[in-house]
Amino acid sequence: MHTDIARVVNEWKPTTITMANGSERLITHQIIRRFAEKVEVSTDGCWRWTAGLVPTGYGSFKAKGLETYRAYRERKKANRDA
Repeated sequence: MHTDIARVVNEWKPTTITMANGSERLITHQIIRRFAEKVEVSTDGCWRWTAGLVPTGYGSFKAKGLETYRAYRERKKANRDA
């Protein structure tokens, strides 16, 4: 795991975020670890998503059963809180 991603995972504190539809989701350490498994960091520092995409081209992954998370939302949240 790249050191930038490892730092985010190791320093993560469970956080509740409000989604665009107004619902709230708890982003746990488990979810952040699952997110980190699907990211590669390029030599220029870009975080490249390596897993599933939704039809609009954004990354997504499932965690906590069937709950789907949009990768770009989790990354924004992770970067804000790190």
